[in-house]
Amino acid sequence: MSEKSNQRIVDLLKSLDNFSDPHGPAAELQTEQLMRWLRKKAIDDPFTKYRMTENGPEQTAAEILAEIEADQAAIAALRNALR
Repeated sequence: MSEKSNQRIVDLLKSLDNFSDPHGPAAELQTEQLMRWLRKKAIDDPFTKYRMTENGPEQTAAEILAEIEADQAAIAALRNALR
């Protein structure tokens, strides 16, 4: 294997390791990209439904975003209550 191939493998392994931390930069970037995609779908394609889990309900992007925002508000309220 060449030095360049070895370096690419090392870089890939390092990037995959970033996903082991749910609050790490890789996970945050992926979450931001997914949220942008959902917001775009809510505007551009408001009637298409998605299933987030195998047996979960079909929901529009707007419904999924509303659920996420409600969860974020509940988490923020709980954090404030614990202070």
